Amino acid sequence: MKIQPIIWKYHKTKDKTFPIKIRVTSTSNGKTKVEYFSVGASVKEEHWDVKERRVKLGKIPNAREVNIKIMDMCNLLEKNFLTGGVAELGSKEDFYWWFQERIDYSKEKHSLYNYKRLCSVQKKLKEFAPVLPVKKIDNKFIQDFEVHLTKQGLNVNYITDILMRIKFIFKIIINSGQIEHHKNPFLNYKFTTKRTEKKRNSIEDIQKLEAYDFSKFPTPQMAVDMFLFSFYCAGIRFGDLCRIKFSMIQDGRLKYTMHKSNNERNIKLMPQALKIIDRYRKKNKEFLFDTKVDWTKEDYSISVRNSFFRKNLHWACKRAEVSEVGYHSARNSFADYAHKMGIDIYSIKELLGHSKISTTEIYMKAFHEEETDIAMNKLFGQKKSK
Repeated sequence: MKIQPIIWKYHKTKDKTFPIKIRVTSTSNGKTKVEYFSVGASVKEEHWDVKERRVKLGKIPNAREVNIKIMDMCNLLEKNFLTGGVAELGSKEDFYWWFQERIDYSKEKHSLYNYKRLCSVQKKLKEFAPVLPVKKIDNKFIQDFEVHLTKQGLNVNYITDILMRIKFIFKIIINSGQIEHHKNPFLNYKFTTKRTEKKRNSIEDIQKLEAYDFSKFPTPQMAVDMFLFSFYCAGIRFGDLCRIKFSMIQDGRLKYTMHKSNNERNIKLMPQALKIIDRYRKKNKEFLFDTKVDWTKEDYSISVRNSFFRKNLHWACKRAEVSEVGYHSARNSFADYAHKMGIDIYSIKELLGHSKISTTEIYMKAFHEEETDIAMNKLFGQKKSK
């Protein structure tokens, strides 16, 4: 086991400083593993003593405090890993062992979004607790970590997302039999969320976008057609739009499997959607929309193409003088339109492809709340002065 303070030269901050990290090199089962733990401080290269592995005194105002923090962290790592601590690196008593297993799984399954988010969560957790035995995670630890994230100025919903991912890892540990279910620290832990606006467009805006002539602009035309096709097919996500093949379209219906939930969808195609299909049947052979996705890097490539087509869609909206939309807002717009047209929530659930009615209820809650807000403003709101 080797523990060394270093400056991380692979990442330079805007003020031309480098993060200070503790590098731990260990060998387990014949395999060498290197991990890095952030100290939470940065220095310029000329202020770092390479030989002594510390900040040069007198070079920065808090040099002594930073050096003490480096020393304390090294001692903590040594106590846990070198002297038979409660969780040795690479053992199943170490929470990060389980975390890394899930990260590796996400990477192998090409789930780029989950892989990146898990890596980000692991980094933030290690900054708070460089060494983390499974049994150290209790209700107080979660609460302290939440306070730590709040002090960093992170969004409430983002903090909840971080905690939910840690909760998921903990569930894996419980299912493995490593710890008993009743010792799950998340059992009675309440998560805080803040309602976010679900962007959506009126049917008038959508019809206006549909009527505008984009024939001289092929890429924005395709961006708009994908949005409209999504709307008229009960809100298809961008990733699924990229995967739709002509072979999935038969007898006036679209049959496909949702990539996110693996749920089957069977949708009756409306005239507006059939018109778009006819337009692209003449251009493309296999896929309805030739989005040029690199299928060897599936999720990553779809993410890149989403950004590209979203920019073209935004340009098209400005051109047509309608409210700016994104691809997920087609899903929101459909749900809102269906609700306003009196479609019952169970039918909306089936159309959106939700597995549970509770998901649809949460999805629709924001729409109901905005309607009641408008009603209350009409009843008791302050009248505008003439």
